[in-house]
Amino acid sequence: MTLSDMKEFLKVDDTADDANITALMTAAEAHIRGAVTNFMAYYGSDDDFTSLADTVEKLMVLELYDKPLAVVEANYSYPIRSMLAQLQYWKAAD
Repeated sequence: MTLSDMKEFLKVDDTADDANITALMTAAEAHIRGAVTNFMAYYGSDDDFTSLADTVEKLMVLELYDKPLAVVEANYSYPIRSMLAQLQYWKAAD
């Protein structure tokens, strides 16, 4: 995922927050990679897995970007936790 993709998702037009958004993207991706044992086996080779992982990253960054203290206090939202669990139990298509 590129910074440009993330900024489009966040609806951010200027460059003032580029460093912050990049840091949040790095943290979200690291969180997903660390939480999903088979991440490297499926990311980039399974389109559905990759799309879901990218969506989780976007939503994590959105939550951290919009309400950093709320996320820290309450953990990630249910949709993020649910999609992350799907990634953790991902099985290759037969």
